[in-house]
Amino acid sequence: MNEATITSVAEASQDRSHSLDDLRAKAEKMVQPSTGVEIRQKRPTFAPPIHPLGEELVMLLYEVGWLSDDDLAIARLWSGFTSPRRGPLRCEGFQLIAGQKREKQKAIWTAQYFDKARVLANTQRQIDETKDPRVLSFLEDARRITEAKAGGWSFGPRWTSYRIRGMDVLKQVHRIVELGHERAMNFLGNPDREMRTAGRYWGHCACCGKALSDPHSIEYGIGPECRRRYDITIRQAPGQWIISGSDSAELFTDKS
Repeated sequence: MNEATITSVAEASQDRSHSLDDLRAKAEKMVQPSTGVEIRQKRPTFAPPIHPLGEELVMLLYEVGWLSDDDLAIARLWSGFTSPRRGPLRCEGFQLIAGQKREKQKAIWTAQYFDKARVLANTQRQIDETKDPRVLSFLEDARRITEAKAGGWSFGPRWTSYRIRGMDVLKQVHRIVELGHERAMNFLGNPDREMRTAGRYWGHCACCGKALSDPHSIEYGIGPECRRRYDITIRQAPGQWIISGSDSAELFTDKS
């Protein structure tokens, strides 16, 4: 691999990380509740749909049973959040799941964020506050393990085996992960446009998954209840870019 190729790969990796950081920040900002203690007690949901997936990926998903005849040919990019009860709400990563629902589904693609500096800081704080020798030994081991890890984003899943109806379909699963990764990267290139396109096809809220009927909500990809609950403005909504000029402020003056 020559120097130019190495530089190109490094730049692509950096761009990918920046795009994931931007989406992570967007997810955190969009689900912050405006008011209400009850809302802050639960992990929020932010799982924008992705469509189209591409013919090869869709056919493979049907072959291995990750999409059924009752499913739309979409995937959803589920955000994983920390518990609001344990401090500020943080997005820890994403899972690309086939179909509309998450239950009992396999991850086509994952991106997990590891904030090394924050984990080390928390571990050190616990070490400073701990007096039990056994706990202290455990925490010091945890610190050494964390120091050896690299921070940032890691990708998966790392499949070792997968069988369905007595047949080994590992080759198909590996291809699904490969295509899913490519599709997720395309999504990250312009998430606002992607969310608008898929939202209009799916017609459901990216936060709670409820069906949308209001034309503005379909364009934004988020329903009126979630817009009010999380105090989402036009500058935060997935489809905000589609409205420009003097009309934008007027449309979002009333969030009903």
